[in-house]
Amino acid sequence: MTTVRRSSTDRSGRVFRDRREAGRVLADLLGGYRGRENVLVLGLARGGIPVAWEVAAALGVPLDAFI
Repeated sequence: MTTVRRSSTDRSGRVFRDRREAGRVLADLLGGYRGRENVLVLGLARGGIPVAWEVAAALGVPLDAFI
C-alpha cells in the first residue's frame, strides 16, 4: 500500500482523480492568462505533460515540453 503525504505547501488538501483534472482546475485559477500572446505553458516530463496539456488547451496558449 502506498502512503500519500500532503506537501507542506499544500493548503487545499484536495485530491484529484487524475492529472488531467488537476490541469483543468489549475487552468481555472490561471484564467487571467487566457488567450494572451506572451504566454507559454511548459510541461515537465514524468507526469506534468497531461496537466500542462489541459492548462494550455483551456487557456488557448501554446504548449511545450521540458524533458
